[in-house]
Amino acid sequence: REGEEDINRTINNISFGLDLDLALGYNSYRWFFGTTFNWRNYNYGNQESDEIGFNTSYFSVHVGYRFNDNKPMRKFFGWFEDTFGF
Repeated sequence: REGEEDINRTINNISFGLDLDLALGYNSYRWFFGTTFNWRNYNYGNQESDEIGFNTSYFSVHVGYRFNDNKPMRKFFGWFEDTFGF
C-alpha cells in the first residue's frame, strides 16, 4: 500500500536545553535590593531537519524595607546568625 513505509520508519532526534541565571543583591540592616536575569534556551531537532527552538529571558528588580521586629523574632534570628554565621 502507498505510504505504509512512512508509518514504520524510525526518526532519530536530539534535544538540548540551556539555563542561565545571574543575580546580584545588597543587604543592610533596614534596606535590601537586588536584580535577577534569567535566560532559557531549548532546542529540538531530528534527522528530517525539523527544528524547534524556544528562548525566554527576563530581568527583575526587587527592593525591600525591614520594619521594626519584635523581641522573640530578633532573639531567634540573632541566635541563628551567631550559630550559623549568616
